[in-house]
Amino acid sequence: MREAGFRLLSRQGLLLRERIYDGNAAKELVRRILEVYIPQFLKLEAEIKRQYGCLLGLTG
Repeated sequence: MREAGFRLLSRQGLLLRERIYDGNAAKELVRRILEVYIPQFLKLEAEIKRQYGCLLGLTG
């Protein structure tokens, strides 16, 4: 069963809205993901590798 306003992307298994109603809000979301969230996840990954890399069999 599909929810109204959503579609299933079969390869990724993600639910996405079929329409973006506010283009500026969408651009802001993308900007925030690229400038804020991704760098923070990269820092987190580096810190986990630094602290626990030898336990997890990770190098660098």
